[in-house]
Formats: sequence, C-alpha cells, structure tokens
Amino acid sequence: MGIDIHSSKFLRSEVKRGLALGQMLTLGHQAVYMDGEAYRALINSLGISGQETVFADDFFRGLGAKSVDVMDASNYEGADVLHDLNEPVSRELFEKYDCVFDGGALEHVFNLPQALKNCMEMVKVGGHFVTIAPANAFCGHGFYQFSPEMFYSALSGENGYLIERMLLIHRGQWYSVRKPADIKG
Repeated sequence: MGIDIHSSKFLRSEVKRGLALGQMLTLGHQAVYMDGEAYRALINSLGISGQETVFADDFFRGLGAKSVDVMDASNYEGADVLHDLNEPVSRELFEKYDCVFDGGALEHVFNLPQALKNCMEMVKVGGHFVTIAPANAFCGHGFYQFSPEMFYSALSGENGYLIERMLLIHRGQWYSVRKPADIKG
C-alpha cells in the first residue's frame, strides 16, 4: 500500500480537478514507493518541507489534507484507527471523512463486500472514496483483482454513489474506463 510516481501524479491531478482531501482516512499507512530524493522533491514542489520518506503523510498534507488518520488491523505501522475491515465499522466512523483513500488494501481483505461497505459508510455525504487497485494480470497479489464492473456496480447511484472518473494505467499510459453497461457492442 502506498504512493508511487504514477499515483502521486493521479492524486495531484484530482486535487486540481477539485478533490478535497480535508479530514482524510487511509487504509493502511501509505508507504512511499520512490527514492527519498525523488519524494522530497515531490513534497517540496507542493510547498512543504517534510523529511519523512517512509510514509506519505506529508504528501497528503501538501495536497490539502487537514488531517490524516490511518486505519489498519494493528498499530504495527502507526495506525491510529484500529479496525479489521472484514468486520463492520462502528457508527462513530460513519460519514466521518471527506476522503477515504485505498492505496492497495482492499484486495488483501477477504470479506471484500464488507470492506467496501465500510469505506462507503465512512465517507461524508459529498466526500470521496479514492481507490488505487490492481485490475488484472497481477496474479499472486492479494485475494482479488478488480474489474471496472465491480466498482461501477458497487458504487452505483442505486447505492447512493457516483463514480466521477475511473482510470487505468498500463505501461505508463492512462486510459479512461467507461461503465461496461454503457458500451454498446
């Protein structure tokens, strides 16, 4: 779980498009997957001078997060919200966050429907759930590989959500992914 050069570019572009991180929750403590010098240059470009190069908290603050809470099943990497996503979250977490960010946790949670429901319940009305997840050809990584249809179905209008944009990156090239049901063949 973490931030690499591609996800950092994606998040910067989404903030420019209007994504407000505000009170933010990350699923797992987001590691930095770039060398220390490159990461320091990245956060310096955001106008902050953080020295932390293990976790991406400074990056999120540089993008406008007012606070960054970390949820994990243990406090091994400094999580401050201890919870197993296989189980329902407590009501005190309902609609608490402006942004819930998954940088690669959901594919590791066996009870995916409950984990996704938890994410949806923790986002404030008008907030955002942002996920960066493996789509396919990533065998041996986690329990699941996700199809666009799964996200379009789970995060549908019938469930009170709207997917603003879905992107896929392949070999450094970004592609917009349309709702499979809308593609006439």
